[in-house]
Amino acid sequence: MIGASFGESLDIHCGGIDLRFPHQYSISFFNIFFLSDNEIAQSEGCFECDQWVNYFLHTGQLMIEGRSMSKSKKNFITIQELLENYTSKQIRMLFLLHKFNDIIEFSNESMEFAVNTEKM
Repeated sequence: MIGASFGESLDIHCGGIDLRFPHQYSISFFNIFFLSDNEIAQSEGCFECDQWVNYFLHTGQLMIEGRSMSKSKKNFITIQELLENYTSKQIRMLFLLHKFNDIIEFSNESMEFAVNTEKM
């Protein structure tokens, strides 16, 4: 699916902790989530390349109202909706205030903290 949409290689592969196993696994001493060997082997074999992805950008769980954000649970907010109330810098600040694998609770309070931090 990725090849059909994005071509034979990716610059950045993104994913959340909810996709971890069996799709991805953790290397504890780095505490970074990588693609499974199977996905790498299939993609590099299919496209006959030595490096299918340049960077991995993975995150912890994004929570809204105490529940994991999910389209199927209908508790999600789009970037367009966020941009109606916050700037892109303020949204980035929310994510920068957390370690990459921490749970991020999206709320009015967390965005207010991000807005105030961005102002400093």
